[in-house]
Amino acid sequence: MRADRRPLPELDEHGELVPLNADQALDIVAEWAANYPTGRFVVVGMAEDGWDAQVLGWGLAQPDQVQVHLPGTGVTGSFSSAEQVIRLLSHTVDARLIWVDDEPVRWDDDDSPEETAPPPALG
Repeated sequence: MRADRRPLPELDEHGELVPLNADQALDIVAEWAANYPTGRFVVVGMAEDGWDAQVLGWGLAQPDQVQVHLPGTGVTGSFSSAEQVIRLLSHTVDARLIWVDDEPVRWDDDDSPEETAPPPALG
């Protein structure tokens, strides 16, 4: 057992890795999630007169990418940033971000954190 309490990978009699069971896999994902926080956001489309907005969908931002699901637009997938999604939508709709959680800190590697620009203000 390692210091982080996760067992070392096991090898079979042929030197091949023994597959993880579901509990072991979930433990690894839970540890990863705790070390790489995510931020939830909503994407809204503003009415032309600015007096109304429609929820287009939602997203989950990680430090190195975002996942979005915007069912009304047909856009679903991975992007480099939430702002990239807004730029894509800007060709057809006045789209805005509303952060539910703090925007994740972005970094080049684990040793040099660098904050991203703050999300654009509504209004």
